[in-house]
Amino acid sequence: MTHSEPAQGGVLPNLIGIGAPKAATTYLARELGKHPDIYLVPSKELFLLSYGDRNLARAEYDAAFKGVQERYRLEFSTVYLSSTHALETARQFFSDQRFIVSLRNPVEQIQSHYWHLLRQNFGRWQTFDKPPSLLEALDLFPESLLEPALYGKYLDEWISAFGRDRFIILFYDDIKSDPGGVLAGICKRLDIPIRPDLLGVTKDPSTDTRKGVQPRSAMSHKLYTRLYKWTTVGPYQWLKMNFGVRRIDTLKESLHLRQVVQALFFRTGYPDIGQEGRILLTERVQKDLQHLASVIGDDRVLKWSKP
Repeated sequence: MTHSEPAQGGVLPNLIGIGAPKAATTYLARELGKHPDIYLVPSKELFLLSYGDRNLARAEYDAAFKGVQERYRLEFSTVYLSSTHALETARQFFSDQRFIVSLRNPVEQIQSHYWHLLRQNFGRWQTFDKPPSLLEALDLFPESLLEPALYGKYLDEWISAFGRDRFIILFYDDIKSDPGGVLAGICKRLDIPIRPDLLGVTKDPSTDTRKGVQPRSAMSHKLYTRLYKWTTVGPYQWLKMNFGVRRIDTLKESLHLRQVVQALFFRTGYPDIGQEGRILLTERVQKDLQHLASVIGDDRVLKWSKP
């Protein structure tokens, strides 16, 4: 038995992206998934390490990766980095897997992630009479909005669990400025051939980035959040359980359901929080950035502590 296969049978990923949110992870996953030595699950994010039921997580992993022949089985779920439950499950499942982490200036990351979470109503069933501002949301939903931006706190825990050599740590700015170089570097770390013809050497990663959006109106926001919650906790989960993870996620991606629904309820763009807002955000992450620099041995992250 290899460390990539659980004792109770089934197949696990051996290349896992753990975050951070809004840091070009969609681009990375899609481009790496083009490589003949890497298999990417159609939905990109399975969220299975965050499941409370580990037996169910193993069963869904088996459904997602069963029969895959590629050297690497890739899953990229941005919720994992700050999820203590995901780390504990990973301790049980993995030992020799590789991990990919993409980091972005946390002030920018928080702003982008706020609008992403607002589209999802911050996971609440009841809609807001008046949605919270970004700074209000930091205090209302710290686990969803602030904690994923505390890279030093959580990377310290992951690296302590698995060792620094298991992690490929990337920077959002590098991915934007030199995507081909970043992708080639990942291939080198994974000991697989560099294939410029398959990797996004000339493609702009921002084309795969989900653009900032805001609701078209208060009513459209309420309608969207109710629709999102109903489909997520109801039919989608039932379909996955009855027809298989891979089949349903492939269908969802091919139909572009998320893009269609968002086009109906949202418009592109969101307001700048201004210099005062950036200063307040920087104060919330400044101490963690100093810790991050020591954890990963890279002082470049300290420039993010300047608003």
